[in-house]
Amino acid sequence: MESKKVDKIKLVVLGTSGVGKTSITTRFCKDTFNISEKSTIGASFFIKEVRTSEGKTLKYEIWDTAGQESYRSLASLYYKDASAALLVYDVTNRESFQELENWMRELKDKGEPGVKIAIAANKGDLEQIVTSEEGEKFATKHNAFFKCVSAKEDWGIKELFQGLSELSFPSPVRTFSVFHYDF
Repeated sequence: MESKKVDKIKLVVLGTSGVGKTSITTRFCKDTFNISEKSTIGASFFIKEVRTSEGKTLKYEIWDTAGQESYRSLASLYYKDASAALLVYDVTNRESFQELENWMRELKDKGEPGVKIAIAANKGDLEQIVTSEEGEKFATKHNAFFKCVSAKEDWGIKELFQGLSELSFPSPVRTFSVFHYDF
């Protein structure tokens, strides 16, 4: 019997409707992309294990929240015990970028103290209305990790989550043992 330590990270994915939150999450967890992905109702749940460059194993519990205004109040339910947040905007949609300030304020008001934050500029394969420099400036202002990505073209996704994995997580990260039995 072999035991390994695993850190469990609850990650909440936030952003307005249509920015590609589900596409990023699905690309990361299942390595798939669906051009006709339907809007999330409430939230979707994914699990994915990753290894950091130091050899630690992180088990992400990913809560992909709905971005429609009618479901916005539900998003704060998923902030509880979240040690990480991924805020997503669409580089072709300035309004989705401007909304990040509201998502950030809500996360800081209702989320856990010390939550680690990553900003994803999605649809980076398309002509950018919001520049990477603007995204980086926003991320720096909020002490967040930034990455321009394309879920469709599958670039930047692994680096986005790798960058998030390299951040130092405070509580409420929970460590537990996973046992493997060799017969």
